[in-house]
Amino acid sequence: MLAAFKSRTAPMRLDTTLRPICFGINKNVSVDVAKTVGPAKFKMYEHALYTMAQLSRIVYCDSGIAWNVITKSLGMSNDVVNKVITAYDWAYVGSRRKSVTSQPGDGSGLPMESYALTPPATGQCYGTYISTKDDTTCLILTVGTGTPRLIGGNSIFKAGDVIVSFKGSSTIANFKHDLLSQFTAADLQSLIGSTGIKVAGTGNVVTGAFIRPLVAAWSTLMKGLQKHIVADGTRLFLTGHSLGGAYTTLFAFLLAEGKASGTLPIMTKVASIHVVSFGSPTVLSDTARNTFNRHLDSGLVTLDRVVSQRVAARSAATQLLVGGIAGPNDVIATIPAGFTHPGFKPLATNIGPEAGGRPYSIDNIRKFYGVDSKTRYRDPATWPFTEDIGLGDLAKAAQLKALVTGLTKVTTVPDDVVGLPAELAAVKVTEDPQAGGFGSQKNVYAKATQTHIPNFISVQGSAHSFGFAHGEYLGMFFMGGFRLAGMKNPAAKSDAYFELCSDGVKIQYTGGLAGGRRSRRGRRSVRRTRRV
Repeated sequence: MLAAFKSRTAPMRLDTTLRPICFGINKNVSVDVAKTVGPAKFKMYEHALYTMAQLSRIVYCDSGIAWNVITKSLGMSNDVVNKVITAYDWAYVGSRRKSVTSQPGDGSGLPMESYALTPPATGQCYGTYISTKDDTTCLILTVGTGTPRLIGGNSIFKAGDVIVSFKGSSTIANFKHDLLSQFTAADLQSLIGSTGIKVAGTGNVVTGAFIRPLVAAWSTLMKGLQKHIVADGTRLFLTGHSLGGAYTTLFAFLLAEGKASGTLPIMTKVASIHVVSFGSPTVLSDTARNTFNRHLDSGLVTLDRVVSQRVAARSAATQLLVGGIAGPNDVIATIPAGFTHPGFKPLATNIGPEAGGRPYSIDNIRKFYGVDSKTRYRDPATWPFTEDIGLGDLAKAAQLKALVTGLTKVTTVPDDVVGLPAELAAVKVTEDPQAGGFGSQKNVYAKATQTHIPNFISVQGSAHSFGFAHGEYLGMFFMGGFRLAGMKNPAAKSDAYFELCSDGVKIQYTGGLAGGRRSRRGRRSVRRTRRV
């Protein structure tokens, strides 16, 4: 009787994640409604998370390998996709150019990256791969005939949806820079004047080091979006890992502000923006966070901020009260100091928020929505793929290898497990819940977070990620991005714009786009097909 009474009187809470869309329920959720969701519908949510993790990893590949991985495996289980990436990395590591001093059309005869250039592809194009001269890289896909595994089954995606994935740091040197750099605060409106977007209010301070590359690449990014956003009512999904997660968050912020203010014409065709980030650094001030969160409450934006952790995210002080030991957790989600994340999350002063109807650990989120989950890793009840949930286990290595060999025709594939660089091996911290603090903007947030289900989602990686949680998300191994040099433009001179088509990859290499400047006299364009 007491349990029933508590259920009837439990407060309604806003869930501004992707979950209500996956479940087909109102975002104003009661405990009674949540319990009716169950495993079958929850599979759709986990399928979306797994798919976004796949695309967050695929964008670390260069365009030729990305084309193959998408064609052969996107939408299969993460074990398969991860191994397919490894297979192509291994197959082409020997043919990669050592020099980056040439570019198409310079007369050297060297290919742009790893592959021979042949006449242009003629098939239907479904994707765009952009890499600026400063190595800001993203992948844009239109869901449809080019991505058949993303439609049907447990997938929430439908034809015409557009997905954008931003690449994070592609080398150890860049990663160390992201980890150790001192970041400066900057007013958002003052930085984005060239985009034409008007931001609501004042005092929206952001991490300047993360917003400037987006502004520099703006014209190229808009060119890509305009190619893919063609129908009214388009749903736009954004994702990224690490630095890519920061780009994803800020890009969503700019697009939402542009739509709300009517200052970004392309957004008139966009019905909603859905952000899924993995291990994103902090990017916003308290004021900017509250401005962003208004888009969550309005329904224009959803946010799922995934962080890999061995234990639930509690500060050292509150661990004595709620139990659990420290890390090792993803350090990147805690930096740079002085900034915060968008969305809602329990305060450090809250005791037992998950028991009070604000779950953030994936197992407790499952339980809240009617799944009897006992793991913060993969749960058989909500596993969304037809492939075996344990296909990535060592005991089934031969089975996985045979499957991947059949997909890729690459017969020699090394083990996936990548050793962590010694200089990073000791990085182990716990992300604290959002501090309460003082000031009007903190008070606004402290009150609002009590009525929201957290956008923060704590997941656990496999045993391979125990020493470095940032290197794996939902079975996708992002340390693989460090195995090779990573995608970067030859000589870092111009923006590279690739079109992924059914029969190959077109290259348009255009000078003068980066930084918002375009010189027709200095412009040159070379179109080729990359075939592997």
